[in-house]
Amino acid sequence: MTWTIILIVLFVTVVAYVNFSRYYRLIDKGQIIKRPANFEEKAEIFTLCNASWERVLEELRTADYHRAASGSADAQHPLMVYKGAGWGAELYKMETDAGEKDSYYFHFTNWDTMNGVNPQSEKMNTLLTTIEKVFLKIDPQTQVSTEDIKVKHRPKFF
Repeated sequence: MTWTIILIVLFVTVVAYVNFSRYYRLIDKGQIIKRPANFEEKAEIFTLCNASWERVLEELRTADYHRAASGSADAQHPLMVYKGAGWGAELYKMETDAGEKDSYYFHFTNWDTMNGVNPQSEKMNTLLTTIEKVFLKIDPQTQVSTEDIKVKHRPKFF
């Protein structure tokens, strides 16, 4: 009985260590950044100079995470949709009167949770970090603002 408890505690410790070391290795490589636990519940608005949809689309195509994307090359309806296993996201150009400045809106549209935890948060964080890098590459003076999105939580009792 005692050995069983010791083995369970040892197993949980090893799994936690492996997960945390992978998380911090991704941070060290620059593939993700440390974010709040509920980062997927916020939309990000990127405002930058002279960033036409064609230029943004070209930069996104060369980005690491573009393989999960489908979108429109049409400048009249600029939209990029990302689909992952159990999550989705959208990036689109906003209508603005800012003159030389263009604004882009990114948000996660859906994600699955398991016992209240998002098991895909690392992949979602990787996508968001990639998009941030793309906009900073286009314009190092990119301004980023966030806003809360409406989230429906569906509790599962059984």
